[in-house]
Amino acid sequence: MRTARLVVGLVLVLAPAAPAQVAPQQPAERLVVLPLAVKTPADSGLSIAIMDAARERLAGLARYKVTVVAKPKLCEALKASDFACDVLLDESQALLLARFMNANAYTTGTLDRSGGSLVASIRVRDIGSSGYAALFSVTSGNPGTPAALGEAIAQRLNSVVRAGEQARECNDQRQKSQFNKALDAARKALVIEPNLAAAHICMATDPSAVLGSPALPTVCGRTVDRAVEHFAQADKIMARNPRRTVRAPRIMSEAYRLILDRLVARGW
Repeated sequence: MRTARLVVGLVLVLAPAAPAQVAPQQPAERLVVLPLAVKTPADSGLSIAIMDAARERLAGLARYKVTVVAKPKLCEALKASDFACDVLLDESQALLLARFMNANAYTTGTLDRSGGSLVASIRVRDIGSSGYAALFSVTSGNPGTPAALGEAIAQRLNSVVRAGEQARECNDQRQKSQFNKALDAARKALVIEPNLAAAHICMATDPSAVLGSPALPTVCGRTVDRAVEHFAQADKIMARNPRRTVRAPRIMSEAYRLILDRLVARGW
């Protein structure tokens, strides 16, 4: 029921408004930063304070790279759906809010305590080809404070944003068949954020990266072994049938076996 109210409220809030004066061009990517789930209700306020700090700080750090949806905008959408401004959303509600805010990505995660430290596990979910998909953990000092943990989260999210820009560049260059430029962009992304999924995926689909991989001979060798096994199985099947009924398959088998033998002789 609460999710349904969120849908109705967001539709009303995001209805087309009257044309306004042209504003300075904003970054194309939009990111929604949301509070983290907590184990005990007593930590809800702490989670909200931490992510408020992270959101505000990130908006300053990455203002030319991404539009971080400001809290007043989030509150407007939530209040229209009878939600409190400071609320912890579940996964489905967070996705719904992000989509209605026209975001390319949004954050979820959990907040835990470890002794006197605070541990935030952050997942950035990519819903618009932002290249931001990431998973990381940040720990505050002892004693942990919302400001300190918020700053650490913002710094790490800023790295994700910068790396995501390079991951998108990799995809753009790959689509133009500029594989060397694509590979350079992916490498830049991984220098910034070594575990960024979008960069690894882009690099893995780059032909030059595949051809240059030291694992290529091993993979090709296994493929050859499997092909040889299939040829052997086909020979057994054809041997059990009259020659006239398997004439075409036998010709095909001999032709493709010749191609395979030449590939093996040439090398990878």
